[in-house]
Amino acid sequence: MSRTNCRVFTGTLAETFTGKIIDVTDIKESDIDWADIAHSLALTCRFSGHCRHFYSVAAHSLHCYREALRQGHEYKTAVAALLHDAAEAYWHDLGSPHKAAKGLSTYNRYLDKTQRVIYRAAKLRVTKADLDIVKSIDVAVLKAEAAKLMTSGGKWWFDPNDNIAAANIPPAQWLGWIDPKKAEHDFLAAVRQWLEQDG
Repeated sequence: MSRTNCRVFTGTLAETFTGKIIDVTDIKESDIDWADIAHSLALTCRFSGHCRHFYSVAAHSLHCYREALRQGHEYKTAVAALLHDAAEAYWHDLGSPHKAAKGLSTYNRYLDKTQRVIYRAAKLRVTKADLDIVKSIDVAVLKAEAAKLMTSGGKWWFDPNDNIAAANIPPAQWLGWIDPKKAEHDFLAAVRQWLEQDG
């Protein structure tokens, strides 16, 4: 290969699953590929890998999506719940304790910036009310996940006064997304269903 055909990866350039070359500090809507996001989240383990078995961010996102629908929220709010961790496909999944650590403010800014780009790419006009609902659903699903997947069952994790009940996730749904390929497929299908309806 000639020197002119070589591309040297430097600084903040990264290659995605579909072969795109992106600057992770300046992600544009045109950089967003739902196949990249679905694949990455399906192969990324929640809880920094400290759960009892592999459990992906894509599975978590699908549980949040289904929980939002189960609670009777608007479809667009359910899709916001599906995509609420999508920026982690580009900025990786850090646990909440890590995100709260001193010195992580730059990471959090880039994560939030990327998340806003993803919502725009999905043609989602997300309001503060939507985000508040998504946060509540995220906690409800997290409580169910901790009880099932963590050694302590999530004991001492949560504010006892938050009034958020653990999500009631059906057993078949837990089993459905253990396989990363299935989680990837269903995540991508849910995003495409939204985009096709939204036009």
